[in-house]
Amino acid sequence: MYADLGAARIPENHEWTMKYIRKYNLQLAPWNPPNGDNVHYYKGKVIRYPANQSASLSEYNTSLSPKEIDMGWGGIFANPLADIRNHIDDPTQYDWPPLASRNTISIHTRNSSS
Repeated sequence: MYADLGAARIPENHEWTMKYIRKYNLQLAPWNPPNGDNVHYYKGKVIRYPANQSASLSEYNTSLSPKEIDMGWGGIFANPLADIRNHIDDPTQYDWPPLASRNTISIHTRNSSS
């Protein structure tokens, strides 16, 4: 049995989705609670951190380097993609890709039936 509960997170830059949310006066709830702690369960360990902060990577039993731990989750995900992101500009913009880049950017999707 499968069920679709709808969107869980809607980024602000999803212009068309946000347009319809405003048009039909739909209510959105914050993803994370505004107060209290967030809790992660990782390899049998409970990791708590305040809702207004990111979890410290030093709490996780991983093979991350000290530099990666200092970078945090955002830096780990953003750093390797920075050069690519700078080359392709902002794919969330309406007129993306820029005309100058249209011949060099290819987007690949995986066919779900394969």
